[in-house]
Amino acid sequence: MTDAVGLLDYLGINRVHIIGWSNGAIISLNLTMNYLNKVISLFAFAANYIISDVKEIGSSTVFNEYLTRIEIEYAQLNPVSNDQDLFSNLTTMWDADREEAIYRNKLDTMSLWIPQAGELILPRTSHFSFLQDPNTCTATLKQFMAGAMSLKNDQIDLKKAVSAPRRKS
Repeated sequence: MTDAVGLLDYLGINRVHIIGWSNGAIISLNLTMNYLNKVISLFAFAANYIISDVKEIGSSTVFNEYLTRIEIEYAQLNPVSNDQDLFSNLTTMWDADREEAIYRNKLDTMSLWIPQAGELILPRTSHFSFLQDPNTCTATLKQFMAGAMSLKNDQIDLKKAVSAPRRKS
């Protein structure tokens, strides 16, 4: 988190709109809660705040398919392949109505911590909704970005940025 603030400061960027998924969402939530003056809007997807309190993902078909996919992609993109480090780092931190790793009550709690935050549960998807239902995921992100870009730089109103109603399965 302090690395992100340091980078923003180094680049001379005072305030940002953030979209984070999984570990990126965890970092984004921490940044928002600890450096609210740096954040204009936040879209955090599939985040958790208690590393030790996640569901067992070992038997999840979706998670195992994703791990196989990223192992292949990681080997193609990284000249110094160290799959074990990658998997150790990924499984240290892991929202949707079929979330494999994160308990639903954690999602509800996190949305209460940030002033004016909203919560949106994407139906029939999981931690990987961008792969399972890319059209809905993309439409949701576009809607968020349109709302977020309409915010003035000195305004922090995360709820306006996500204008879709809260949905439950």
